[in-house]
Amino acid sequence: DAPDVAMCIYDTSGFLDGRQQQSGETIEHPGIQLRVRAVTASVAGPKIRALAAVLDGIKQVQVAIDTKTYKIASVTRTSPIIPLGQEEGRRRVSFTLNAILTVTEI
Repeated sequence: DAPDVAMCIYDTSGFLDGRQQQSGETIEHPGIQLRVRAVTASVAGPKIRALAAVLDGIKQVQVAIDTKTYKIASVTRTSPIIPLGQEEGRRRVSFTLNAILTVTEI
């Protein structure tokens, strides 16, 4: 519920993209959803547009989490920026967008 200005990343539906012919490994593209909220659309709107631009520019990025390293080959947005409207009560506004990742463990 707090703070009023926040961004969250959620897991969401991805998709299966066939199998590798030699190894038989199934290729899975995990899905994410970004949600930005703020007291006004003039704060939340530019922030989610900036995040969308960053996602659109990701290619061949390595990310280390604990002892594992991943290569994010690309991020493909699967939705436009979606305005969720204004909350009742606190009157905050939220925007969301969905994407899938092409990622491999190195």
